[in-house]
Amino acid sequence: MRKTLFISMQFHPVEGGVETFLLEVAKAWNHGDVEVWCRKHPNTPDEQKSPLFIKRFNWGFGTHKESSRSFIPFLCSAKHKLSYLKFACLLFINRVMIKNCMPFIFESFPDFANLYKENKNISIQCSMPIYTGVIGLFYKLIFDVPLVVYAHGSELIYHSRKKNQDLMQRYVLKKADLIISNSQYTTDLLVSKGADRNKIFKTLLGANTRMFFPKDTQAAIKERFDIPQEHKILLTVSHLVPRKGMDMVINALPDILKSVPNLTYLIGGRGEYLETLQKLVDKLNLHDHVKFLGFVKDQEINDIFNAADIFIMPNRIEDYDVEGFGIVFADAAACGKATIAGNTGGAVDAIVDRETGFLVDPTSCKDIIDKTVTLLKDDDLRNEMGRNGYERVQKELNWDAVRAKIYAQMQELEKK
Repeated sequence: MRKTLFISMQFHPVEGGVETFLLEVAKAWNHGDVEVWCRKHPNTPDEQKSPLFIKRFNWGFGTHKESSRSFIPFLCSAKHKLSYLKFACLLFINRVMIKNCMPFIFESFPDFANLYKENKNISIQCSMPIYTGVIGLFYKLIFDVPLVVYAHGSELIYHSRKKNQDLMQRYVLKKADLIISNSQYTTDLLVSKGADRNKIFKTLLGANTRMFFPKDTQAAIKERFDIPQEHKILLTVSHLVPRKGMDMVINALPDILKSVPNLTYLIGGRGEYLETLQKLVDKLNLHDHVKFLGFVKDQEINDIFNAADIFIMPNRIEDYDVEGFGIVFADAAACGKATIAGNTGGAVDAIVDRETGFLVDPTSCKDIIDKTVTLLKDDDLRNEMGRNGYERVQKELNWDAVRAKIYAQMQELEKK
């Protein structure tokens, strides 16, 4: 296999869905065959060898004038001069993009040139089309190396809001040799942006089955968080933003409690929507039935998931913000939990409706109430869905399977 270079805006120890995904995928390669390049991070060394070989470079310190000049000298050495000229023009009209990307490129160029000199068999994998895909495309056009771009969903919509950014995004997708999509929703978005469907490989994401697995923790968690032992537990763990749908669960809770009064809703995570959710709990006087857990540490998260009877996150589309897949649904299924998700974005692939859980209209309190009450009152159905989800994780929705699929695609790319 070629030496593989992953380029990402953020990487370990930064936490997030994209960061988790890239870390897990990068583990498919032998330690010496992979490097990760990302932006500098506070209190983190610019170079480290664990868990992978990681280098960090400057990001966003250039001016438009200085950055514009910096890519002109590379034209003479570009393997694809006409493509590079178009790329340079598109970059020039994207002021924010050029100010962010060119300092990174300028600082990392000697390192890439050395890598290429040592071993011309290099491939580049970029975390998304913009901005890291722009950096990857620069190196592809200069050195004629294969370019792989990952697509997640929200970023495709976000960078379509401005024409200049959309043009660059489309050009990156056009020039990529392989595009890896996390769901059918993201695949359809890519095609709408002009990506060649034949270059797109769809692979659903997965759970970390070494971190998430069935375990009897409910009694202990109830005691720890002062939850009555007779209560059932609804659980959401995520970054606290509107599109995750916790507000709809809280709004639905008074009616759910009419049918299932012995119930507690646990919300784990932190984010800008916390205060809004707390005020909603105050307004509806639900203090006895809603508990905010704050940030859930890795050492605690499996115990929290296993304490739940149902994992619920009725995700919805908010402006450009959408659930590209929802790894958290796979994590819940790895613990044998029935799940409830919104019928939007990539969550449609994360859950098999009526088999591993329910897909609901995330804007309908009635639908959320009906499906939640059904699962809470029917132990056999809830347990059956949990088993089905667990079996699906063991077969396909796990990181070993995801890594193997992507690694196989990279092998196919080498043959072309």
